[in-house]
Amino acid sequence: MIAAGLVRAKISRQKRAELFQLKFTTGTATIFPQIQRLLPGETLVVCGGQIVERRHRRALEKRRATVIDYEQANRRIGDVLSESVALHVRSDVPYGLFLSGGIDSSALALLMSRVSSSQVVALTAGFPGSRRPDESEAARRVALAVNAEHHVVDVTAKEFWDCAPKAAAALDDPTADASALPTYLLGKAAKNTNLKVVLSGEGADEVFGGYSRYRRAAWLWGLLARKSRNHGIFNLRIDKSHALENWREGLGAMEKRNRAMPGRRCRHCRPPTAPNGCPTTCL
Repeated sequence: MIAAGLVRAKISRQKRAELFQLKFTTGTATIFPQIQRLLPGETLVVCGGQIVERRHRRALEKRRATVIDYEQANRRIGDVLSESVALHVRSDVPYGLFLSGGIDSSALALLMSRVSSSQVVALTAGFPGSRRPDESEAARRVALAVNAEHHVVDVTAKEFWDCAPKAAAALDDPTADASALPTYLLGKAAKNTNLKVVLSGEGADEVFGGYSRYRRAAWLWGLLARKSRNHGIFNLRIDKSHALENWREGLGAMEKRNRAMPGRRCRHCRPPTAPNGCPTTCL
């Protein structure tokens, strides 16, 4: 949009501060005031250069919880994942997998090997000579177990600095996610391997609560949970230019919306005895 001259390359001071402190920006706003992102599940219909329709679908609709035992849950999630993988590899173009060697992508490798009519092609980022954990050996063992064609893409210091400007230019929205550079190199390798579709384990931690902060929040109704995002990357006490002020505005707006949601629980309604929401206005 900027290159086409539709909007100016002006940067929002507050969103810039948010990006520096959180490594991402919240909500629909980007660092460019005239550019907004689509939210998850949101679709825009554009006709004649104008937005004529905006659709939004929740990923998970609220349903009454069904109590099932572990074995039933295990079978059900296995069926859902198998069906999803089978649908995603239903393609008339070559497809593959970004394989890290962790649980998520390894599970996908196994399921892909079961439903694919051809040998699975797996790509892994390796970090030779680096202090960063290198999981390429674990990925190699998984690829061997499922008889996948395995390619390791070495990410060295030279590759890092060579591709950093290209990866930054390729991003629609600036991000400081450390995985952006190896993912860029994996994407380049996928193109060179003639892969048109690639599956990965991205998003599994959010769905299955894989991050430690989710587990902490479950202990004693969250009493032992560390407060989230009260501190950013940079120390405000040494920010003499005030360039990072108001960086928490987006998080504050999110917390305000959460407090207004029906059924939201806080320290005043633990254990959960307030089905209609917390009678107070705090978290």
